[in-house]
Amino acid sequence: MGLAINTSNIVSSTELVKNYASIRNKVKKDNSIIVFKNNKPDIALVEFELYEKLMELVELIEHDEIYKIVSERESSSCQYCSEEEMNDYLSKLIDGEDNKEVVQY
Repeated sequence: MGLAINTSNIVSSTELVKNYASIRNKVKKDNSIIVFKNNKPDIALVEFELYEKLMELVELIEHDEIYKIVSERESSSCQYCSEEEMNDYLSKLIDGEDNKEVVQY
């Protein structure tokens, strides 16, 4: 995924080390700075409030994905079994016992 980066918000890692205070102030003003190392984006420095909002969004997306998975499983016609039943089934399979009872998962 490509991201448009404002060139005024790019600094080199060397510049970050030499001018930390001024770059920190720029992050406070502009919300973020992209630090390049060897002419490639390396890290992003973001203002803490923005970081918190981003982490909240990530958490919401994860919860939504989990909700979708749970909803799909609840609406499916799959047969579930306990861990003990699965272990018994696998043991019989490994031991080569003729197990005609097939469970679909």
